[in-house]
Amino acid sequence: MDADTRLAEIAAREQAASQGPWTVESDHPSLTRWVVSEGGTLSANLGYLGNNNQDDARFIAAARDDIPWLLNVIKQLKAENQQLVIENDVLERALGIGEAA
Repeated sequence: MDADTRLAEIAAREQAASQGPWTVESDHPSLTRWVVSEGGTLSANLGYLGNNNQDDARFIAAARDDIPWLLNVIKQLKAENQQLVIENDVLERALGIGEAA
């Protein structure tokens, strides 16, 4: 699978997910860790494994904001890269080097 296809799949999952923000709740009587959305539409029980799952819960909760941010950064970097490729091609032609020569 190429990168563009993978990014499109990630973006589709992000759009389909419950709206954020997502937070970690660790004060349940069962001592389990939960990742919940503000509207209550997401409720993921990570179980109780001592403190081992606290980092997992924080990672999952942060993903709601992190994934859209990362997708936007990738989009910006790809656009910047494309512009640099165009500028490089123009410079190579002007210098008479590269494939364009």
